[in-house]
Amino acid sequence: MKTTKLFPKTHLWLVIPFIIIITSFYPSYWTKFFSVPFRFHVHGLTATCWYILVIIQPYLYQRNNLRLHRRLGLAGLFLAGGVIFSALQLLPFILSNPNIPPNIVNGIIYLDIVALGGFVISVYLGIRNVKNTRVHGRWMIATVFWSLLPALVRFLNFPVGEIIDLNMSFTGLVYVTNTLVFLAAGVIMLDDYRKEKVVYKSFSFIAIVMVIVTLTYSYVAESSFWGNLLREMIKI
Repeated sequence: MKTTKLFPKTHLWLVIPFIIIITSFYPSYWTKFFSVPFRFHVHGLTATCWYILVIIQPYLYQRNNLRLHRRLGLAGLFLAGGVIFSALQLLPFILSNPNIPPNIVNGIIYLDIVALGGFVISVYLGIRNVKNTRVHGRWMIATVFWSLLPALVRFLNFPVGEIIDLNMSFTGLVYVTNTLVFLAAGVIMLDDYRKEKVVYKSFSFIAIVMVIVTLTYSYVAESSFWGNLLREMIKI
């Protein structure tokens, strides 16, 4: 296989979804920064630090600063744990929010659980393949896609929806989000195959999950069984 420079501009490309994620939470978090529960700040801080770490790591790799890369990688284990734990702490708050219709609550929790599960799997497999740079790096990048899943729905609602007047239901926003994430993963898979004749599992996994979520979302969102199960599990 031809030797290529790995992840040469990854840190630059990752800035784009970072801006999307930060912007998407403007109405629900940044405008209410001093009034939201502390658990939101914990999740926001750990998730932001994780994302910044994912941006920095390929840059350090490009600069051959592997010692700092490894040290930050160890710190990233604690950050990932913080992201997961704090995300779980938000679920009861979302479920108990009287201002959100039950079907939308069910859908939001479904997306959050899918995103969190994908994040956990990606972090685990990234750690497991730490000695295989190509595989390790792609699993770490995959964590960005799972962060995009809940964020992009919000981003399409605001600011995109405000700018071009989408006038789309929440379910419609979910379908558009799933399609965009699927296409983004597909573009990366095609590029990998063009360069290396390999399709990496990290992105094919994302694409498959997006198809499954798209096919099941409406049913889950409208399912009283799902809503009751969530409330029983989280004891609301």
